[in-house]
Amino acid sequence: GIGGGADFSINDSQNHPCGDVVITGGQVTAIGNKAYGIGPGAAHVGEYHNGTLQLSWTNPDDFVFISTASAVSYTERTLSSITFTNGKQFYLEHAAAIATESNLYGYKLLPYTGTLPSLAGTVTAEDPYLINNHDDWLLFYWYVNSGTNSYSGQYVKLMSDLTITTTIGFRDDKPFSGTFLGNGHTLTANLTGTIYDLDVNNEQGTAPFHYIKNATIKDLTITGDTYSTSLYAGGLVGFADGTNLIEGCIVTSTLHLSNKYAGGIIAHGMNSTTTLRNCVFAGTITSYHENQLYDGKNVIEIGCIWGWNDDEATPTLQNCLEKGSFNNIKSMHPIGLQGDKGTITNCYYVNPQ
Repeated sequence: GIGGGADFSINDSQNHPCGDVVITGGQVTAIGNKAYGIGPGAAHVGEYHNGTLQLSWTNPDDFVFISTASAVSYTERTLSSITFTNGKQFYLEHAAAIATESNLYGYKLLPYTGTLPSLAGTVTAEDPYLINNHDDWLLFYWYVNSGTNSYSGQYVKLMSDLTITTTIGFRDDKPFSGTFLGNGHTLTANLTGTIYDLDVNNEQGTAPFHYIKNATIKDLTITGDTYSTSLYAGGLVGFADGTNLIEGCIVTSTLHLSNKYAGGIIAHGMNSTTTLRNCVFAGTITSYHENQLYDGKNVIEIGCIWGWNDDEATPTLQNCLEKGSFNNIKSMHPIGLQGDKGTITNCYYVNPQ
């Protein structure tokens, strides 16, 4: 189907083939959706696109959105060619990248006029990259999760309280490896993780920072609601690899779980050397009944500060406090399940094991 705006569309969903499409301007709000069509908004039109798509633009307000409908598992449902006419270029919204045939699915495309988006600041502690608003957070997310920048040796500073629905880092090869300065601000993280066969590693470890490696996170508060049916959900970090420092962080989130090995602050320490210092878990961990396969008896072996680690890990917990709430949890440890690894110094809890 081909959309011409809010009040006009041609729906060929019964005929399937779309043929060649040329867009020379205007706001085409969707190309592809769950039905793999070309159309306006969220309309379900067309099931296949066969042929080519040419994109151009006539003014800076033009945009095109191309959904993830070209789906990895359905190669026959992919446009055979996408070209940009008349020398025009688009860039990916919330990403510092020019649109190409290979990277544009799932992004709103905006006309490129010579400047790509970037975070204010430089790499230093004195002049860190600044996250001022939600758009900056999404750009930060793109840099890390696309593998463009792990921020190793660099500093990122949060400048305001934000609400987020995306997680930072992508296991196993796209970690956050920099220093994140929470600056006393709060991230309200509303996250959902579900078991999918295609990518179980990245559905595990649902947390605001899904995967860190050789990272530092300081002076950050996390609140909100995290829902997970998979392993290793975390209040702050899902997977910690390498050598890390988590300092001065507070988690007041509610973790809704239907699986085990979660952690109130860090879920899985892997084989890392990670220090948690002056941190507090004051959130809630509760069982979450998504379906009949899960009930409270599966929510076991929860670590309220530190969830789990592998045999070669060296966790160090210093001056940390657990004062959370727990509902329908079969078993938990108020500090963590380190397996006799590492050290615990001056850590206290309110809820006994």
